[in-house]
Amino acid sequence: IEIEESHFVEAFISPKPSTLINKIRFSANNMIASYFLESLKPFFNGFNHITIEASEIFLNKQGKVLKSTDIYASLSRGKNKYLNEKKKIDSGISELKKKHLK
Repeated sequence: IEIEESHFVEAFISPKPSTLINKIRFSANNMIASYFLESLKPFFNGFNHITIEASEIFLNKQGKVLKSTDIYASLSRGKNKYLNEKKKIDSGISELKKKHLK
């Protein structure tokens, strides 16, 4: 399910994301969702697995809040899996870094 870019950004910058109506629900498995969120860390201060869970804004494909333990587990189990998907994420993040992190 796609959401508007403004809602996506709002999830990251809101002081109380848990109160937002529009949640970010990943259609990919937890490994891909976790890898994507992990890749976004350089863009946001204090963005980590605990704050992701506490925000209650990021949902897995079943519609449940993505827990920090889910993130840790999926990242450790999926180190050598989904290499094509990871490359796509890395490519997009690299472009964002060039544009926004100098």
